[in-house]
Amino acid sequence: MDERLVNVILDTVEKENPETVDLLVSLVEKKTSFSRLEIIAGVTALENDGKLSFDSLVEAVGVDIRPYFLTVGLATLTTAYVFLIPADAFPFAYIRVLLGFIFVLGLPGYSLVRALFPRALPLRTSSEGLDNLERIALSVGASLGLVPLVGLALNYTPWGITLTSTVFSLFILTLLLATIAVAREYRAAVRR
Repeated sequence: MDERLVNVILDTVEKENPETVDLLVSLVEKKTSFSRLEIIAGVTALENDGKLSFDSLVEAVGVDIRPYFLTVGLATLTTAYVFLIPADAFPFAYIRVLLGFIFVLGLPGYSLVRALFPRALPLRTSSEGLDNLERIALSVGASLGLVPLVGLALNYTPWGITLTSTVFSLFILTLLLATIAVAREYRAAVRR
């Protein structure tokens, strides 16, 4: 890492005491010719060396990855629950139905909406992004569009439309879209 960058970062922290890492990166960006990505890498390296500390990855890169882990966790839990708990197990059947409802009507669409509309970016038609209610409505609508397409695609595969093929296909689709969403939000945060 460039020694000039290290000195500017540490000097900025000492003299200006920025409240967030995003503000620190912006201040260092104004003082130097380093790119935003180089500055973030420098701040992260200093944090790893113990010379700086910050509270979370959200502050480090400006991306909240908790929804990603929640989406992946719910998808994994539902997939495991479907194959490990029998459908006729009395009290657990209700949990299976609830998880299945969220898995089919929520997660694929939510991941798609996050991939299409990252939180860090405003919409092209306005200066703001989507609010939570709009994201929920779009998530359900997108899921209602994606799930039949997955079923249609499965119909033309050797596996057909079975419980196993449907669950694994939706699981893989959700993971793929959630990963794309995090990558797009990270790129948008770095470009800001």
